[in-house]
Amino acid sequence: MRVAFRLLSIVLVPAIVIYIVFILWASPRPSHLFYQGLETPLVIAHRGGAGLWPENTLFSFQRAAELGVDVLEMDVRASLDGVLVVVHDETVDRTTDGKGLVEELTFAELRSLDAGYNWSSEQKGYKFPYRGLGIQIPALKDVLARFPETNMAIEIKPDSEVVTRTLCDTLREARRAESVIVGSFHRRVLSNFRKICPEFATSASPREVLIFFLLNTVFLSDTYKPVIEAFQVPEYQGGLRVVTSRFVSAARRKNVDVQVWTVNLRSDISRLLHMKVGGVITDRPDRMLQELGRGGQVELIDGVSP
Repeated sequence: MRVAFRLLSIVLVPAIVIYIVFILWASPRPSHLFYQGLETPLVIAHRGGAGLWPENTLFSFQRAAELGVDVLEMDVRASLDGVLVVVHDETVDRTTDGKGLVEELTFAELRSLDAGYNWSSEQKGYKFPYRGLGIQIPALKDVLARFPETNMAIEIKPDSEVVTRTLCDTLREARRAESVIVGSFHRRVLSNFRKICPEFATSASPREVLIFFLLNTVFLSDTYKPVIEAFQVPEYQGGLRVVTSRFVSAARRKNVDVQVWTVNLRSDISRLLHMKVGGVITDRPDRMLQELGRGGQVELIDGVSP
């Protein structure tokens, strides 16, 4: 018995010491100026509110800003001639009247397309109300200039060092270090962006989310040292539930926001708000604003509600 106790002490005591050292090292993330003046939960308009208006356009961003959202979410790619444009897909086929890869079209060619061409309302029989209205794919510089005081969440879509560097230069030129958070599904992209633009807030890569999720699962989340300002995650990944009350609480202890995408049903929004998430990324920001008692009444063109 004495030998067993001694062996247990030899193993347990160093483990406890190491655990304490990790906790002391893994301090919470310092507060970033991105959140200054914002109150959670954040209403984050996914692509400007893709369920309400043609996505990723000046039109949608303007309407979302007028509606009173906290953050405009958008995606960036580069045109053939190196202009950063706000568009989600690799191709223009789904959202415009054109066809082809974004990276194989010049900015002038992209601007000639009708970015409202394929948008259709959820309401039966009310199709394609924004065709022919001159809605275009915008350059990121134009979006930044149009909304100088509005917080934005920008996702870098391609795995490209050139796009990453250009985005860093563009955001610095616009002096947006206090109002933009940058994310990407590509770990290398985020790593490079943090090196060259360390003053900007960033969200977690899928790998960083996984590490925190696993640590939290085995009750070791306090040993996690964040280099991020937000986990932008789905509630479920496949059959696995990512966002739980414990996940949110553990992230909050690290001063990291949990922003859940893409949530459009009011019942789901309500349930997540009860979990105290830091924000909801939604195609229907009107519904979240209504849930929060912040207005949110919307009309499409011709006075038809979505």
